[in-house]
Amino acid sequence: MNIPKLDLGGLAEIQPMRFPRIGKSMNIQVEKCKLLETLRKNKDQHTKDYIEAMIEYRSEVVKALTENLKEAKECGEIRTSIRLVCPVNYVKEYEKAITIFEWELQELVDLTEEQFTMYVLDQWHWSRDFAQNTMCYSARTA
Repeated sequence: MNIPKLDLGGLAEIQPMRFPRIGKSMNIQVEKCKLLETLRKNKDQHTKDYIEAMIEYRSEVVKALTENLKEAKECGEIRTSIRLVCPVNYVKEYEKAITIFEWELQELVDLTEEQFTMYVLDQWHWSRDFAQNTMCYSARTA
């Protein structure tokens, strides 16, 4: 499709911008160094969030087990399990993506819309579950 240039009275000639169609999947070309920088930053934030959630999770587990042990010793109800969801560490997902792009020879890489959403926007298929799980524990420390 040939897009006509706009005449701005000699100031500049600009090509009109084409916007992606809503509902259509698109590909985007990104600089590998910016992509790697973003992936590493997202990985660091994920690691920080995971560690903070694990610290609080561990504290909650110890508290629950201590209470269960106390009740069992006092001839109360004997509970051998606790109902806490353990935070999941997805750092290997980031490491895999980082390694793939470190091995990429081209300085510009093509990403699908789905890959861009995961790698750049940090919205993976597991992101919602991870956020709900870690917020559950981080809310207890606030």
